Amino acid sequence: MRVTLKGAQMWQILTIDDDLATLTLYAKCFAMSKVSAATSAESALRLLKRMPFDAVVCDFLLPGLTGLDFVKTCVDTHPGLPIILVTGFADSHFHLTAAQKGIYALVHKPTSMMGLLAVVPTRDPSGCP
Repeated sequence: MRVTLKGAQMWQILTIDDDLATLTLYAKCFAMSKVSAATSAESALRLLKRMPFDAVVCDFLLPGLTGLDFVKTCVDTHPGLPIILVTGFADSHFHLTAAQKGIYALVHKPTSMMGLLAVVPTRDPSGCP
């Protein structure tokens, strides 16, 4: 099942990208949620230690740790956290690698707001599945 805009209400979403315009797009896309932004995987990991998130939207190509490096760390420290990896570089091998690393969904750039919303996992704002 995929989400509509209503399904993303009141979510805590962490967005990670080194491009500020992309982070602004994410903030607009998830306007019905509480969005925290990080410009590197390292700063995102620090945020994850301080507060809980319902989902993560992460760029693949980041300064320092890559998106896949981030996912590898998160799978160990935050099992079950849905991580959506956004990339402009993906072939069939990359899809397989991403799935093996525990990525919830892979989104290709360029994407639209509806494209992002379509992959956020569904949860009732009351906390009921």
